[in-house]
Amino acid sequence: MAVDLKQLELLKGEMPYKWREQSVNARGATMVAYIDARQLFDKLDEVCGVGNWQSDFKLTDGKLYGGIGILVENVGWVWKWDVGSESNVEKEKGESSDALKRAGVQWGVGRFLYGLGIVTLKSADYN
Repeated sequence: MAVDLKQLELLKGEMPYKWREQSVNARGATMVAYIDARQLFDKLDEVCGVGNWQSDFKLTDGKLYGGIGILVENVGWVWKWDVGSESNVEKEKGESSDALKRAGVQWGVGRFLYGLGIVTLKSADYN
């Protein structure tokens, strides 16, 4: 059964998230909230159902785009796409994961994270 428009609003809801360091120096660290790709998939499964969403990738001008399609009631498949950036650890995996997470934001998943802002932690050794 396809997803109705009211259900799609649930994608925008808050969900568990993690923190990662954005930068570290002698004075302390800045932290940003994030979700990983598995959390995105879990949210899509929960709200849309496992058979009502899918993902795909395309290479355009040397950039990897990830897309998430959702089967919307009375409409059909609706796709939203975004480009990924390479990670510092696993280049290709990070790029594809980033593209899908960004496409998820297009659907509203994790969008609340931007309102949390950046957290600054001060070093105990810094005067």
